[in-house]
Amino acid sequence: MTVTWTAGAEPTWTSRVMDLHTVFFAEQIRRAQQNGEAPADLDPEREAVILFAITQGLVNPTLIGHYTEEAVVEAGDRHLNRIFRVR
Repeated sequence: MTVTWTAGAEPTWTSRVMDLHTVFFAEQIRRAQQNGEAPADLDPEREAVILFAITQGLVNPTLIGHYTEEAVVEAGDRHLNRIFRVR
C-alpha cells in the first residue's frame, strides 16, 4: 500500500489509524491468498479499504440504534465470506 502525503502536511491521527488497520487487513488477506484460503485475483489493499470502511461505517449507526448487533455481524460476515468465498 502506498501512502502519499501532501507536501509539508502532517498525517492526521485518524489517517494513521486507518493506515494501520488497512495494512493489517491487507496482510491478512495476502496470507490467506498464499495459503489458498482466498482467491488470488483479489486486490488485498482494495479489499482492506472496503473492510475498514464497512466496519467504521457501521459504528455510529449501531451506537444510536439504527442497526442491531445481529445486522452488523451479518454485514461483516457477508463481506468476509465474499473475500474468502465461503459457501
